[in-house]
Amino acid sequence: MRRTRTTSGLATAVTAALAAVVLAAGPAAASGRTILRDTFEGMFPLTDPVNASPVIAGVNPGGAPWVLDESSRVRVREDGRITLVVRHLVIPGRDPGNPAALMAASLVCDDAVVASTEAFPVSPEGNGHFMGRIAVPHHCDDPVVLVRNATNPAGLGAYFAVASED
Repeated sequence: MRRTRTTSGLATAVTAALAAVVLAAGPAAASGRTILRDTFEGMFPLTDPVNASPVIAGVNPGGAPWVLDESSRVRVREDGRITLVVRHLVIPGRDPGNPAALMAASLVCDDAVVASTEAFPVSPEGNGHFMGRIAVPHHCDDPVVLVRNATNPAGLGAYFAVASED
């Protein structure tokens, strides 16, 4: 009988320890889940009759075509962590290639802008990055991230690049 109690006590202790690990790791794993990880694409203005980029969540594409390197990317997690890198985000043939000294990123869920980053600096060559947090809603269907003009004192402007899951 004594042996049964020891085995039963050990099994209970192991079960309790495993439950504590699972319960502690559950929220951390869920909050760090990636909702969007993709590369950015440049855009074409609405005035381009063939390749015009769409209006997304009420945000117009910029007034000139914008291109960028394929290494430009973004990652957004459920807990609001966002990391983005833009490389050579420029208007082709313009000197300097990037006339916007400040940009910001906006998260779009269900075709509505739900959160935006603080403005971050972007060089005249179109290089910039941001690491921080934004408010991500509990449900974010069809996530999209827009890189936008942040030099307008009245708020964020048109978008220059977009990332979305296809």
